[in-house]
Amino acid sequence: MGVRRSYSVDDIARLLKLTPRRVQQLTAEGMIPKEERGRYRLEPAVHGYIDFLRGKLGSEGRAADSFSTQRARLYQARADIAEVERARLAGDLLPADEIEAPWVDMIAIVKTGLLAIPAKMAPRLAVILRCNIPF
Repeated sequence: MGVRRSYSVDDIARLLKLTPRRVQQLTAEGMIPKEERGRYRLEPAVHGYIDFLRGKLGSEGRAADSFSTQRARLYQARADIAEVERARLAGDLLPADEIEAPWVDMIAIVKTGLLAIPAKMAPRLAVILRCNIPF
């Protein structure tokens, strides 16, 4: 009894623990090479699926969206919140509205002063120009 040269989509699906439809999808994506209509060579099919899985896995050899990754993100977010709360309680941070109001007032005063410059300077410039005073 010789080694079979090609296998059906059902055989490949059973070997890779996939559905036949998923094998066809991976074939359409170019991950699993197909020999002829509905037939697959064993070694290229297995190698293609292994390469596909390697592409999905992170550099640590596990899925990028694994539970442990998500849990680590949650712990980091909680630590960041705790750090901000500690800084607020220690007086290192102030609420934005307490800082914004004085700055808005100061900027309004400066703006008013800058806009008044032309009105204040016009009479002075008229005197300077009439008297030929060098400036």
